[in-house]
Amino acid sequence: MEENTLRVLEFYKVRESLAEHASSGPGHEEAMKLVPSADPKAVLRGLRETNELKSYLERRNDFPISGLRDISGHLKKAAVEGAVLRPDDLLEVMSVARASRLVKSALGKARQEFALLSERSVGLGMYEILEHEIGKAISEEGEVLDTASFELKRIRRMLQQMRHRINKELEGIINNPSYSKAVQEPVITVRGDRYVIPLKPNFKAYISGIVHDQSASGSTVFVEPQSTVELNNKLAQLRVDEKREVERVLYQLTASVRGSVEGLTQSYHALVGLDVLYAKAGYALSIDANMPALVEGGVIDLKQARHPLLIKIKGMQATVPLDVKIGRDFRVLVITGPNTGGKTVTLKTVGLLALMAQAGMLIPAAPDSAISVFSGVFSDIGDEQSVEQNLSTFSSHISRIVGVLKVADRGSLVLLDELGAGTDPVEGSALGVAILEDLHKRGTRVVVTTHHGALKVFAANTPGAMNASVEFDAGSLQPTYRLLVGAPGRSNALVVAKRLGMPQSVIDSAEHTRGTDAAELDRLIEKLEREAAAAREDRRKAAQETELAKAEKNRLAELVKRAEEDRREAVLKAQEKATGIITSLRSKLRELEEMAKRTAKAPETAPERAEVRKRAEEVRTLEAQLKTAEVRHSEHKKTDIAALSAGQVVRVYKYNKMGTILAIKKEKGQVIVQIDALKVTLGPDELEPVAGKQSARQEPKKAYQAGVTFSRESGEDEYESEGPGIELNIIGLRAEVAAERVEKFIDQCLLSGIGSVRIIHGRGTGALRRTVTEIVKANRAVTNFHQADFQEGGDAVMIVEFR
Repeated sequence: MEENTLRVLEFYKVRESLAEHASSGPGHEEAMKLVPSADPKAVLRGLRETNELKSYLERRNDFPISGLRDISGHLKKAAVEGAVLRPDDLLEVMSVARASRLVKSALGKARQEFALLSERSVGLGMYEILEHEIGKAISEEGEVLDTASFELKRIRRMLQQMRHRINKELEGIINNPSYSKAVQEPVITVRGDRYVIPLKPNFKAYISGIVHDQSASGSTVFVEPQSTVELNNKLAQLRVDEKREVERVLYQLTASVRGSVEGLTQSYHALVGLDVLYAKAGYALSIDANMPALVEGGVIDLKQARHPLLIKIKGMQATVPLDVKIGRDFRVLVITGPNTGGKTVTLKTVGLLALMAQAGMLIPAAPDSAISVFSGVFSDIGDEQSVEQNLSTFSSHISRIVGVLKVADRGSLVLLDELGAGTDPVEGSALGVAILEDLHKRGTRVVVTTHHGALKVFAANTPGAMNASVEFDAGSLQPTYRLLVGAPGRSNALVVAKRLGMPQSVIDSAEHTRGTDAAELDRLIEKLEREAAAAREDRRKAAQETELAKAEKNRLAELVKRAEEDRREAVLKAQEKATGIITSLRSKLRELEEMAKRTAKAPETAPERAEVRKRAEEVRTLEAQLKTAEVRHSEHKKTDIAALSAGQVVRVYKYNKMGTILAIKKEKGQVIVQIDALKVTLGPDELEPVAGKQSARQEPKKAYQAGVTFSRESGEDEYESEGPGIELNIIGLRAEVAAERVEKFIDQCLLSGIGSVRIIHGRGTGALRRTVTEIVKANRAVTNFHQADFQEGGDAVMIVEFR
């Protein structure tokens, strides 16, 4: 992209705003080098990476790239054998190593969601040992710690002990009454790295020692007593040892860095690239930018687009959005309208957003906007003169346009502001039309602003060209900044002049001077503007009516939903009532059967036995009707298995009972539900959640000795228990207790629609087998019963089959 275009479209200013969002100096510096690319693949990847990091920041609100420092110089120095890095240099290397580790870890965890960002982590290394070594040896303030080496810790401990001995010796002299006449001031100080005390000039009469300094007045001399000379010598030697050991530690740490220079260099550059991406994402969030669709064919389709610098100055709400498109139905867009009406802002917004997208930046426009990658973006905007070349404003414009015509082609976007201005209107118009014709023949995408009527006529009469205007409120004399595609605009010079108090005679004279054709053109444009305004009002009313229709539709849908819920609740209540009746009839039936057994041999009881059979048949008929109603009801309710969770209370259609979900097998499409004493495996379409009810998961309560588990697989009526089938174990029970358990067990199985069960009665005296046999013979729902096969228990187990 040419430098003039980047400057006049203010790409550099946008780049500065973007760079402010970098987290580091290197990132800021690299962001300031950002330029648009003409490579569609690079542009697409850049946009996707920026969009991914924007989404990452929106969801996680943090990206661990802080701590990035410019370590390129440190790494070059460390690569030289024998070089030693200073503590502060090593701390900066450690901060980059830490950032590399944290960012690599963060991107690794987001691999599934942010694939392109994760690819960036390939260039990041892990240097945990180096981090540990430097962190152990150097404090955050840049001091080499005692923990850097055992030898350094020993030397510093000896230094501390030696200082203590010297201080103790000197304090003894200061506090000794024999030396009081020689002591000028009872303090210990340091001169030339030697511990000394301030004495009077006549100290030699009392203390022998070495003078290291004296005060300006000469009244105080700083003396190292002879008794501490050897101690100070040892202290000095320990300091030398300390310095030597510190240098050795730094040399070793530098050697560790040297061993990782190549990887650290790669990680550093990868982090700088990520920081530029971080700046792009942060800037996108600040201006509410989105990723446009990248399309071919030289298309610009911007919706709700805003100029990013206006957002910075005026704020998002005060910046009027615009819709503009070019490249599909037409290649040349001619924008007309009054001065200060927003034509140049529109032109710059189109060009700047195209440059931003090609630099991998998201644009402040609606997410359904689309844009193409242009091989070049060229512009002639502004009215400055070229002082260096001694060119007038017009000559300067023409020079730039000549440069554009040398290189513009089908893949170019050309932006021309006030084409044909700055010279004779007739010649300027003719030249402007000729330039547009030339660019149009090349297939170049062109957006141009002008006041010349000839260019408006060209756009109206040329296929592939289109007029547009920036709306102007003649009443308030203020632009609305809305772009109206399809109609040319008026300059409104006479309207503005009249509103501002220009005499009517002058206005009339101007109208006469400009000619009938111009006046007719203005009247035509005014008519088109009125029609466009009426069309916009119709669209607004239509949109309003559409919203009202949507609201009414939603209201009716809610009423239907409530009616369906009421209907379903009524059905459930009816089913509950029917179930209660059946339960009551079953109880009465058992009583009648017991009475029939006791009077089975008496001829006079025949009517009673007939009554028993009649009641039993009624019960079975009602039961069949209830099951049919349940099936019909279940067909109306489809429950999504993803909406279910363990512990949730549900209503099971088949049994018309409430239960609690114990577990969900999504891969098999199964839900395990606890209903009273039963644990049933069902499909999600066989139950529905009960609104407002949630139950903690509980273990099923056992209603009898062997709990029963119902399980249906693959939609077949096949049931299994946790053991080898649905069964009841009555071994060891008294006959009357066993009979009661067997009857309840059969009732539950019949209600559940189970085809067959096993009743384990054992061998023993045969009493329990006879009891079971009598019960199943008397139950008309039993179609067959027989002893189990030898391998399944033989004559100790009875297999019972139901209708």
